[in-house]
Amino acid sequence: MTIQAESPKIVKLDAHNPKTKTDGVTEIVQRDGGVIIKGLFPTEHTERIRAELKPVFDADIPDPSGFFPKSTRRATGLIGISDACVEYVTNKLWIDVCNKILSMTKSTYENVATLIIPGSHKWDIERTPKREEAVPAELDVGDVLIFTGNVYHGGGANKSIDQIREVIGMFMVKGMYRPAENQMLAVPPEKARSFPPGSKTSWVWDQSAEC
Repeated sequence: MTIQAESPKIVKLDAHNPKTKTDGVTEIVQRDGGVIIKGLFPTEHTERIRAELKPVFDADIPDPSGFFPKSTRRATGLIGISDACVEYVTNKLWIDVCNKILSMTKSTYENVATLIIPGSHKWDIERTPKREEAVPAELDVGDVLIFTGNVYHGGGANKSIDQIREVIGMFMVKGMYRPAENQMLAVPPEKARSFPPGSKTSWVWDQSAEC
């Protein structure tokens, strides 16, 4: 008799369940490396983000380095461009958690949903990942994938015929490291002053202004 090992899974939590709180989300991320929050943002919110960022995506040019495929469109400095993105990054559920990806369109395995290997952030450095261990983080509009940076994750090829995948990613690093974007330069001070009081984002600018 052969017992087949259970396939790894990504835990999914309902954003509207009173039990879905920051402490619980953090615990799952620390244990598994990632978690999906279902229905955190309403469709109206994601449509606002899409509308506010559309001119930026439309004006983007293919990545000259070749790192991103020619079909990929990118936008940076989002909280300086989109008020809806400010609401996204200052959400109270995850203000103390790590990396997040908000799905603005349906994300499926076929249209290159982010792949992660649950638990891989605890592996020994010699452990080699296997393709069958990767799990697609399939998301509906308004769902969010929260994950730690050291869990194995990545993307692939869009195998669909006519689907695009639009997501907003917010990634954090420790203060000792240089981030990919310098928010102090990307976001005008007058914009930063409008951020919700007490949020980590506005706190960064307040502390910077005092230095």
